[in-house]
Amino acid sequence: IKWPNDLMIERAGPPAGGRRKVGGILAEARTIGDRIADVVIGLGVNVSQAEGDFPPELAARATSLSISAGAPVERRAVATSIVEQVARWYTIWRTQGPQPVLMAYRRLAPDLCGRRVTVSHSEPGIGGMAGTTAGITDDGALRIVDDKASVGRSRLIRYVDLRRVEEEA
Repeated sequence: IKWPNDLMIERAGPPAGGRRKVGGILAEARTIGDRIADVVIGLGVNVSQAEGDFPPELAARATSLSISAGAPVERRAVATSIVEQVARWYTIWRTQGPQPVLMAYRRLAPDLCGRRVTVSHSEPGIGGMAGTTAGITDDGALRIVDDKASVGRSRLIRYVDLRRVEEEA
């Protein structure tokens, strides 16, 4: 997972290594006062695309499950697995609270700690910032130690376009 919502997969085959985006998650909440009333979650996964199916501006960053597997992947099986896993994690969240879900997210998101990043966003005081990731808070905000801030000072980022420094090279 690339914070906050990109689904990444290690690229198989030549050139070896390198993560590519295979999908994404979008969530929108409706609030009443200071309480979340409901949440709608959208999930998209590239399943059957071939190498040449992506436009040139995305070809180096995107992939599909079929490309990664080196063989066709059945959409119905992917959809079934997604629904089963969402139900499983929702049950965990409802019965055990958010901590097990946060722990799993932290395990699956390698960019949460120690990754050099740049931030591109119009949020006041954040656009153009560079720094090092330092984990996420319990409410999902990404902590970034700003290169220009005093030692040990970090900022909490909730929604931005975040790029790993090596992605920009």
